[in-house]
Amino acid sequence: MFIMVITSMIPNFIPPLMKYFQLNYDITISQSSALPLLNSAGAMFSNIFGGFLLSKIHFRKYFLFSYLLGIVGMFLFAYSKSFVLLSLSGFILGVSVSSTILVLTAIFTHFEDDLQNYGFFHGMFGFGGIISPIIIGFFLNRDFSPQYLLIFHAFIMAIIGFIVYKKAIFENKEYDPIHFSEIPNIMGKKMIIIPIIIFLLYAGTEKGIVTWSSNLFVDGFEYSQGFSAFLISLLWIFFTLARLITDTISKRIGEIKLVILTSFSALVSLIMLLSFQNWIFYIFLGLFLGPIFPALQKASNRNIPKREISLFSGIMYFSTGIGGIAVTYFMGLLGDYAIRAAYIIPIFTILIIAFLSRTLKKSG
Repeated sequence: MFIMVITSMIPNFIPPLMKYFQLNYDITISQSSALPLLNSAGAMFSNIFGGFLLSKIHFRKYFLFSYLLGIVGMFLFAYSKSFVLLSLSGFILGVSVSSTILVLTAIFTHFEDDLQNYGFFHGMFGFGGIISPIIIGFFLNRDFSPQYLLIFHAFIMAIIGFIVYKKAIFENKEYDPIHFSEIPNIMGKKMIIIPIIIFLLYAGTEKGIVTWSSNLFVDGFEYSQGFSAFLISLLWIFFTLARLITDTISKRIGEIKLVILTSFSALVSLIMLLSFQNWIFYIFLGLFLGPIFPALQKASNRNIPKREISLFSGIMYFSTGIGGIAVTYFMGLLGDYAIRAAYIIPIFTILIIAFLSRTLKKSG
């Protein structure tokens, strides 16, 4: 779980630094969107092959390759002299983070059912979202270069990689390989394709909202960069708390019903945030977005044979990359004209999530 926290800090360095990059590289909002877009593209690239590779490569080898790539990406991210190199580092880090999460997910799905607390598992990602903006805000408020933080993080990753290399951990599970001819039948199931679409829309919604938060608060609400970074951390705190109690709540009301309730609540929170420009609704937004992904993933994995889970996870995370690219890109385009108008896009994606979830519940 500590590895998940350290890994999740990497993509969460990006949103609170977006305004910093725009000022330091003298680029517009839409131009700066290349960084999160290439980060998502790296994740997509990884997930295209990840589901198949995990059935052929030992978990530990796959993890070590992912972390080595991440260390290289962090150094490039820290020392980039141009926005082109910075964006390239975003792609490399996208591949690394996505590959690491994929292998950790594969390991997690082989735990006993009573140990598979997806809310807690994904809550560790939220801790990265809490820690990263707080540290970035501290550095920016004191005019420290974020470069030192990024190098230190790469050093921590190197220590983790060395420990994993020396220790015989990450036991592998062997299954008959899945052939390409089987994929259409597997992915054509209604209980699989609808969740994949929801994952796509959810990931785009979450990434788009958080990525452009600094611009919304600084340009739209006239907050300081430091306070904006603090609010992003505050969102992740409530986001993570919600994930930690997701399993408890879903046992009482069911995973799909929880997804429906929280998606409608997130929709109302976002509308209220834009209408009243009060940051408290941003916190509620994080609270209601938190349970959607882990609740839906647990409901989906329950209906999938163990042999097919790596494939499903790869395609699921691949879809999140598509969503992250599409929503973030189009929000960036609108943001050049009016940053508040850009947030109309996640209003529609959350609405679709809510109605697709209702369809999923009706289909059983």
